[in-house]
Amino acid sequence: MSKTSPPTPPDRIGVARPRRRECFLRQLGWDIQLWLFGMTTLIVARVGFIIALWGELDDGVTVTDLLAVAERGIRFDLAVAGLLALPGLVFLSIPIALGNLSATGRSVRRWWAWTFWTLTGLVTVVAVGYYLEYHDLFNHSLFGLVYDDVVAILRTIAREYALAEAVAVILLVAAGGILLTRFWFIRPWFDLSRLPGRYGPPWLRMTVHGSVLVVLALALIFIFRGSWDRVPLQERHAEVTRHALLNKAVLGNLRALHEAVKLESELSGEEGLRRFHAGDPAELTARLFPDQPARSRLDDYLRRQAAGRSLPVRHIFVIVAEGYSAWPLREPYRRLPLTPGLQRLQAQGGVLLDRILPASDGTMNSLATLVTGLPDAGLTTNYRPSAQRPFATSLPSQFRRLGWITRFYYGGSGTWQRLADFVRDQGVTDVHTAIRIRRLWQNQVWGLPDHELFDYILRTFEPEQPSLNIILTVSNHPPYTIDLAGAGIDAGALERDLRRVYPDSSAGMAAFAHFRYADEALAAFVAEAARRFPGALFVVTGDHCARNLHLLHRPPLLDMHTVPLFFYGEPAVMAGLALNPETFGTQLDLIPTLIERAAPSGFEYYALGRDLGGERPAVVFNRDCVLGPDFVARIDALPRAEDVQGHPLILDRSAADRMRRQHGLVTGFSWLRIMSVDGEWPAKMIAR
Repeated sequence: MSKTSPPTPPDRIGVARPRRRECFLRQLGWDIQLWLFGMTTLIVARVGFIIALWGELDDGVTVTDLLAVAERGIRFDLAVAGLLALPGLVFLSIPIALGNLSATGRSVRRWWAWTFWTLTGLVTVVAVGYYLEYHDLFNHSLFGLVYDDVVAILRTIAREYALAEAVAVILLVAAGGILLTRFWFIRPWFDLSRLPGRYGPPWLRMTVHGSVLVVLALALIFIFRGSWDRVPLQERHAEVTRHALLNKAVLGNLRALHEAVKLESELSGEEGLRRFHAGDPAELTARLFPDQPARSRLDDYLRRQAAGRSLPVRHIFVIVAEGYSAWPLREPYRRLPLTPGLQRLQAQGGVLLDRILPASDGTMNSLATLVTGLPDAGLTTNYRPSAQRPFATSLPSQFRRLGWITRFYYGGSGTWQRLADFVRDQGVTDVHTAIRIRRLWQNQVWGLPDHELFDYILRTFEPEQPSLNIILTVSNHPPYTIDLAGAGIDAGALERDLRRVYPDSSAGMAAFAHFRYADEALAAFVAEAARRFPGALFVVTGDHCARNLHLLHRPPLLDMHTVPLFFYGEPAVMAGLALNPETFGTQLDLIPTLIERAAPSGFEYYALGRDLGGERPAVVFNRDCVLGPDFVARIDALPRAEDVQGHPLILDRSAADRMRRQHGLVTGFSWLRIMSVDGEWPAKMIAR
């Protein structure tokens, strides 16, 4: 009898299936472990975000508020953590035919978790800085940075926003993540292959395993919906408290970044209009212009005729001052030594409107509105194909039709956000940028000191023909590198004066010193240019509010969201302006206001704003806010508002709904016009 063992009988059909199923369940356990790691990471990021910005919160935060933020925030985190675990499920758990991948699966998931941990830390650090600058999580302003001067931004961040500390935090987070993920994945927590019944009959194993898979499938549905309700969890469900910062923390930084990218993409496509108006485009124009018949061209809705209030004006200078807020010109702040220059001009007959909404919260978007006459609709107008020709509402183009020379002066680079090309496309005949003023100007982060720009204008200005001159300054901008002593600004004395009145202010004094410098520089220019060029009208406004320039810990909305509109000229010019200092409006109103005072009677022009010397409106809008005679509110916060002293208000809900609809109509019309060519209806949105 042979001593050799008998041959092993071939495997029966079905023997490999339990092993393969067990392998799949083992991998699924690692996926659950990875998902829990993602949830933990997102919760830690939210808590860190709130703690880092705790000083920005309003008084009266309760435990109930924090619990509401935790509950809703966790529901938002479910899907983000689910996306983290999804690649493991798809590429490691499901392909069970590859064999037992438990060791490989653990290693891959560990490094994938470390990447997520580090990325979340990076985004959270950026989100804290972004909120301190914009008082919002990632929004449309983020995409202005995409087109901005990257080198200048990095230099600004390095000098102004504690870049070294931020980098150190991110490196510590990354290093800590290596240890954390090693601990987290050192052993399986959920080995689903060892469930009860694994040694029982096949029907029991299949019942247990099938039940587990059904439960996990239902959990997966809830994870990606965030709710069992008919409507899944959406961005609009993030408002759970009266505290704006806490509501923004609910969404989470990664989700907010995703929503910002999604919004930018949607605004640039056909879905963009539905963000403002869900109906037919023809219905939009019918509601916005109820007294006009249907038009074949969008521009025709904006056609007007000048009344002929012609002033003895030969030159108009529109000075768009970087970061020039309105609040330092209002009581009680105007008593501080921040705006002596404009106050001197006001005492000499200038007219100040201090309740003006800027067109946007960024330089280029505001300038685009001031130049084109179209509200900011989140479309980066200066990069749109339609902007390569003058819009009918364009300020320089319409003054060219009046026979005026149009000039643009800027202390920085003309290639920044294709600025020089953009203003030329809109009708500017002569562009002066830093390279024409001083060839070696790159030692300044954003451009030349304001006084150098103004000196150049005074030296080279040719007053023979009527002219419109748009001037964009740069000095009142981080990282604040102006030689203040050389410019005659005593920063130390200014700080002492401000600290004496506001000892608890946490604002950086360099910002106030540069604001004072910018005010003195432009006031000196206006005074000298008015002396040299008879018949000149000067208009001073801000490109946006100075986001980091506040003496109060929580300033009123009116202080945070308004810029000045200041008019100055010789007595004969000022007498014909007919502007009431109590008037409120937006920068969009500047175009009809100027044309009505420079054009002869019957001159045909196009405008979406209103003449500031005309009938007083009920409310006015910019991209983010609504302003009335006695209140201001963010569109996304209605019906909550504040009065002009900063006290909270709750507006009538029906009135708030009307404001939202009107804001959508105005912004939607602008979206249509920017996306169209020569004012024709966009090809895929022909009015029916």
